Amino acid sequence: MIPRTNLSPSRVPEGSRRTSLRSRASFHPIPEATIALVFTAVEYAVYQWTSGIHVKGSNFTEVKYAEVYRRHLSGLEVWCTYSERSGHALARHQQRLHDHGRAHAGFPKIVTNPRKPAFNAAKFAHATQALDDDEHSDS
Repeated sequence: MIPRTNLSPSRVPEGSRRTSLRSRASFHPIPEATIALVFTAVEYAVYQWTSGIHVKGSNFTEVKYAEVYRRHLSGLEVWCTYSERSGHALARHQQRLHDHGRAHAGFPKIVTNPRKPAFNAAKFAHATQALDDDEHSDS
């Protein structure tokens, strides 16, 4: 689950340890930097279970896991640029992660269909009539 907190590693100024979510666009689709952070956290968790028993190791910190994060981010960048097909596949996965996370957090699905107009002719006519009525009532 992606928490509804201010977390956006792709928006962190160099040298900064603070993050902020400025808009929905920050996670639409899920940025490669966020995926790399999740991969790094999973690697940390798996490392704690390598013996088959949970062994609490070092803390999950930027100092200790920055190199692991950079390795995952680099791998995603290679995946994106390897070929047109691999780039499209990564983009689809990023969008699916966004959609799944949004649904899991209880937000409605974003429906975007550029082929379907937001308003049909009847709705435009009604809105135009309402505007005309407003103009006449102001006089």
